[in-house]
Amino acid sequence: MPDPRPLIPRLLEQARTALADSPADARACALEACAHARATREHRLLVRSLGTLAEACQAAGDRPGCSRAQFEGIGLALALHDVLGEHAALVAIQNADPRPPTTDHRPLTSPTLRICQALGCPIPDADTGGHDSASCPRMPVAVERRALLEKALEFASSRATNDALRDGNYLLSVGALCRELGDGERSVEYSCRALVEYERTDDRAGRAAAYNNIGDVYLRRGRYERAVEVFDTALAAQPAGTSSDATLTALGFLGDAWTFAGDLPRARNACDRLLTQVPDADSPADQARALLCKAELLVAAAELPEAREQVRAALPVVLATGVPYVEACLQRAAARLFAAQGEQGLARACFAGALATLERLDRRPELARTLADSGRFLLGLGERRQGIEQLQRAAELHRAMEAGDESLEIHRYLVQQDSQQDRRLLVLRSVSSLATQLLPAADFAARSLSLLREALKCRHGTIYLAETEQFLGDSPDDWGAEVAGDDLRKTCRMDDVVVSTRVIRLPLSLSGKSIGTACLCRTSDQGTLFDSAFLETLASLLAMGLVNGLEQDSTTGGYDSAACPRRVRQPTSQYPGIVGTCRRMQEVYGLVERVAPTSASVLVRGESGTGKELLARAIHERSGRAGYAFIAVNCAAIPETLLEAELFGIEKGTATGVSARVGKFELAHEGTLFLDEIGDMSLPLQAKLLRVLQSQTFERVGGRETLKVDVRVVAATNRDLEKAMAEGKFRQDLYYRLNVMTIALPPLRERLEDMPLLVNHFLQKYNQEFGRHTTGISPEVAEVFRRYPWQGNVRELVNVLERAVILCPTETIQVSDLPVPLQDFAREHVGKLPAEAPAGRGHDAESCPQSPGELWRLRKRTRDHAALELEQKLVADALERCQGNVAKAAREVGVSRVQFYRLMERHGLRRRTPSNG
Repeated sequence: MPDPRPLIPRLLEQARTALADSPADARACALEACAHARATREHRLLVRSLGTLAEACQAAGDRPGCSRAQFEGIGLALALHDVLGEHAALVAIQNADPRPPTTDHRPLTSPTLRICQALGCPIPDADTGGHDSASCPRMPVAVERRALLEKALEFASSRATNDALRDGNYLLSVGALCRELGDGERSVEYSCRALVEYERTDDRAGRAAAYNNIGDVYLRRGRYERAVEVFDTALAAQPAGTSSDATLTALGFLGDAWTFAGDLPRARNACDRLLTQVPDADSPADQARALLCKAELLVAAAELPEAREQVRAALPVVLATGVPYVEACLQRAAARLFAAQGEQGLARACFAGALATLERLDRRPELARTLADSGRFLLGLGERRQGIEQLQRAAELHRAMEAGDESLEIHRYLVQQDSQQDRRLLVLRSVSSLATQLLPAADFAARSLSLLREALKCRHGTIYLAETEQFLGDSPDDWGAEVAGDDLRKTCRMDDVVVSTRVIRLPLSLSGKSIGTACLCRTSDQGTLFDSAFLETLASLLAMGLVNGLEQDSTTGGYDSAACPRRVRQPTSQYPGIVGTCRRMQEVYGLVERVAPTSASVLVRGESGTGKELLARAIHERSGRAGYAFIAVNCAAIPETLLEAELFGIEKGTATGVSARVGKFELAHEGTLFLDEIGDMSLPLQAKLLRVLQSQTFERVGGRETLKVDVRVVAATNRDLEKAMAEGKFRQDLYYRLNVMTIALPPLRERLEDMPLLVNHFLQKYNQEFGRHTTGISPEVAEVFRRYPWQGNVRELVNVLERAVILCPTETIQVSDLPVPLQDFAREHVGKLPAEAPAGRGHDAESCPQSPGELWRLRKRTRDHAALELEQKLVADALERCQGNVAKAAREVGVSRVQFYRLMERHGLRRRTPSNG
C-alpha cells in the first residue's frame, strides 16, 4: 500500500484552491487530509489540515464544524508547541467572532526596526523612503489569547465522552490547554493519560510530544533537573538518528532548562545539537527558536560578539514567521544583549516591546523572566520604583506557576538591593509568599531560615517545634563559638521575645496556641532592623507557614502498600534524599561516616539511577568542607572540546570573542568537586586532572598563570574501569589516585527489602505535589515491583510512581495504572490478575494455600478483587440512577468528574444516552 503522507500537502492545496468556488469540495479534501494525517500519525500535518478544514466549513456556512476544527486544532498545536499552527488557529477563531476582528496587520514594531538598524540588517521589501512605507513587512496584532484558550478548553471539556478519553490527541490537547491556562496538575494528568494511549498504539511521535508537555510543566515550576530527565526521555522515545518536530522541541527545552539552572556547558551542547538538526525543519518558527536559544545562552556566557551575530542571523527568520510571539522573543533576546553591551536606549525599547506583546498574549513563563531581566536592568539604571515593581510582578507570576525557588531568588535579590527600611517590608513579603505555598514544615523552615540568614545577615538560624521537640534548620550544636548548644536548647524553650547581642528569639504562636520558637544568631552589622512591629509580624508569618506545613505533612502522609500489613514510616534520614535501611545500605552509611571527615578522594560506583550524586553530597555535608561549595559536573554530558574549559576555566581572547570564565575547580575551592561519569573522560583530559589531584595546581585554558586550589574530588562512574584500563581507555595512575576509597551503591534489585520504604517515601512526595491521596499499591503491583529488574534503579521507580499517582483513580495503585512495559511484564511473569478472572469462580484444591504466607496473600487478592467488583457496581449504579449524566454521578459518588471518567474507563463502562421515553 503506498505511503499516504505525501498526499496530504496535495489535498490541502486542492482544498485551498477550491475554497472560493466550491466550499463543499474544499471541505471534502480537508476531511480526507485529516483522515490521512491521523492514520499516519503526522500530528503537525493534522494541525494544518484542521486549519484548512475550519476555513472550508466557514466558507460553507457550517459554523459548528468550523468551531470543532478550530478548537481541536489550537489544542493540538499547543500540545506540539507548534507556534505557527497555534497562531493561525487563534487568528481564525478570533476573526470568526461576530465582533469586529482585532487581528488587522500592522507594521513591524519600533523595537524590531531599531534592532534591524542597530545590527545592520536590511528590512525585506522596505523602500528607502522610511519605515512607514506600505511595502514594509507587517505582522498581525497579537490576539486576545487567554480568552480564546478558555473557550477552547470549554469546548474540549464538552467533548469528554468515553471514546474521546481513549484518543491520545484529545487527551494531549486538553493537557496543553490546561498548561497554558496555569493548571499544571491537570496538565500533567492529561498528558500522562495521553502517554498511556500513545504507548498502547505505539505512536512514538505522540509519546515524545506527551513527554515534552510534562517537561514543560516542570520547567515552568522551576524544577529543572526533573524537566531535564523528562526531555531526555522524550528524545529517547524517537527512533535513533531521526530528526522530528518533537526532537527539536525537546532539544530547545533542554537548552532552556540548563540555561536557567546555570549549567551553561550542557545548555550549549543542547543548543548545538538543535542547530545541527534545525535546517531540516519545515517551520521557520523552529529555526527562530534555535537561533534565539543560542543567542540567549551566549549572552548568559558573556560571549557578546557571538551573541550579536546570532541575533543578526535570527532576524530574517523571525520576520519570515509573521508571528508576534516570535517577534517578542527576538526583542527579549536583543534587550538582554543590548543591556550587556551598555546600549541602554535600545535595551529599554526592546524590553518594553517584548513585555507589551507577552502581556497581551498572556505568555506567563516568558513574561515572568522578561520582567525579572527588565527589573534588574532598570535597577541598574537607578530607576528603583519601576524596577522593583517589575521584579515583584515577576516574583508573583513565578509563585502563581508554583516556581517557588524562582520567586524566592527574586525576593533575595530585592533584599540585597534595597535600603534597610524597604528590606523589612521585602523580608515580610518573601516569608509571607513562602507561608502561603503550603510547603512541608521542614521545607518551609529551611527556605525561610535561608532567606532570613541572608537578608538579616545572621550566621545561623534554628526553629524549635514544641510538640515534637524537633529542631529544624541549623542544629543547636552547629552554632559554633557564638552560642553553646545547651544554652540554645534552653533559650528555644522560653516563650518571650529577646533581642540580645548574640541571639534573636521569637516565640511562635497562632490563635493562642504555642508552636515553638525561632532563634537567629545576630551579628554586629545589622543596624536597626529589629523593631518590635517587624519582629511580631515576622513571628506570625513563620508560625502560619509552620502550621500550614504541619497540616500538609499530616494529610499527605503515605502508607505502605496493601501487601504490607503495617504502616511504614521512613525514619528521619541523616542522608537527605537517600532512602533505605537494608544491610547493604547500612554498610554504605558506615563507609560514608568513616571517609567523610577525611580529605581522601572517593570513587562512588553503581549503576545509573542508584543515587551517586546524593551520596557525594552526603559525603560533602559530613566533611569539614560543608560550609563551602559543592560543585557537580557530568563529564558525559559536556562535549570534550568544552569540558576542559568547564573544569579549569578559560582566559579572555583564547579564541575570537571568547570571554574569561572561571572553572569549576576554582569555584569549588575549599569545597568538594563531584565528577560524575568520570569513565567517559578523554585520556588527554585525564592527564590534566591527574596533575591537579597530585599538585592541586593548574592553568586556565589559554593562560600562563599557575593557580592553586584546595579541592576534594569525589568521582562516580557506572562503567567497568578495570576493563577500561585493560583496553587503554582509562589511566591506571588516575584510577589509583581516585580510588583511595571506593563506595559501591547496590542496584535496586539487590535491596528489595527497602521497596516499601521507597514506595512510601515517593507516594508521600507526589501526593503532596499533585494533591492526591494515594495510600499504597495493590498486592499485584507489589509483586511486579519485587520481580521487575529495574534497569533504571531508583530513578526508574520514581518515574513509575509519579506517573501512577497522577493516573490512579482510587487510593490504591493497580497494575493498570503502571506504564505499558510493566503491565506487559505483569502479564508475562506475575500471571493473571484477580480483576481479570471470571466472576464467581471458586478455588479448586490445586489453588488452596499451602502455607500461612500463601493464605495471607490469597486473602489480600480476594479482598482486592471484591473491592474492584463493588467499585464497578457503585459506578454502574450511579450512572444508571443519573441516566448517564457523568457530572451528577460523580457528585453522587463523591469524586471529581475526571476521576469518575477514569473509573468508567477502568471497568469498561460507557455513558448511557438518556432515553426519550
